[in-house]
Amino acid sequence: MSVNDHRRNKPMRNRVRWTLVLGASLVLACRDAAGPTEPLPFQLSFTTPPSNTFSGPSIVGTSTAIIVTARLIAPTPCTDLTATVNHDGATIDITMTASPKNAICSEPLSIYDYMLALAPIARGTYHVTVHHVGEAGSANTTFKQDVTVSG
Repeated sequence: MSVNDHRRNKPMRNRVRWTLVLGASLVLACRDAAGPTEPLPFQLSFTTPPSNTFSGPSIVGTSTAIIVTARLIAPTPCTDLTATVNHDGATIDITMTASPKNAICSEPLSIYDYMLALAPIARGTYHVTVHHVGEAGSANTTFKQDVTVSG
């Protein structure tokens, strides 16, 4: 290989390097925008006794939070309720699970009105899905809503 051949390949190698750097930057930027993010902090609270005027589930966006209010009907009052929140970009999946405690329970159904607040959360529009698992009668309820956090 002559000296002149080596110089001709150098600009080509630089273009390949810049293409690789640009491609890697775009991949990392897209992953950050749409990929998994930090876990969302949330607070779960229950209304006791349940409301007589419950009008159905709601998902509301505020300036810094997303508030979910809903009702879960468990097979017995001897039930543990847990919440899990998964966040991937603009998609938020919330699962409320009713699982039986290790206890003998003679009473039927128990109604749990709850509020789950996701805060703080960045401004934007989110597609929120709430799943209820382990409800009375083996029902699994799901409700969805697009919500805007105004920031």
